[in-house]
Amino acid sequence: MKLKRIKSDPAACMAVLMRSQAVGRIAFREQSSSAGECPLDNPVRVTRFGPVALSASFLSSCPLALSSAMLVAQAAAPQAQTLFGKRLERIDHVGSFACRNIYHRAEGRRSEHASAEALDVTAFRFSDGSRLTVGADYRADNAGGDYLRSVFSASCAYYGNALGPDYNAAHSSHFHLGMRGFGMCR
Repeated sequence: MKLKRIKSDPAACMAVLMRSQAVGRIAFREQSSSAGECPLDNPVRVTRFGPVALSASFLSSCPLALSSAMLVAQAAAPQAQTLFGKRLERIDHVGSFACRNIYHRAEGRRSEHASAEALDVTAFRFSDGSRLTVGADYRADNAGGDYLRSVFSASCAYYGNALGPDYNAAHSSHFHLGMRGFGMCR
């Protein structure tokens, strides 16, 4: 509920994000607001989540950055240690900001990606060099599949919506973690 409220208070969100950076939970740079077809107000460029690297930095709204930092610190990283006895080293993703409609349709409503309010996560890499991909390992009946399903399930508490391989074919290879809505998790 607190995450939902902070979404409507940009100054409060940025203050919490700055405190999170000061204690090492996230690294980011403030970016300039932009106009145009898909305007962004006060976006940030996230470069890492504490000790967890990213496959690339990504452009993000403040609420998405904050929710993502919390998911990593409170679920993804601790669960790697608990289930495997190894550190989560890196999260692979295919981006956050793309000025487009849902499913790249010519018409219709804008995707959450058009406002940098969604991140598509594809894989997790660990301290022993191993890697779990959403596309290949999510449905596996083993510890790797358990980890991915556990992280996905945990994501429901941090985002307005979390869509994964069980939702539809368009999400078979990644977790779509978005800020719209409240508690939609499929």
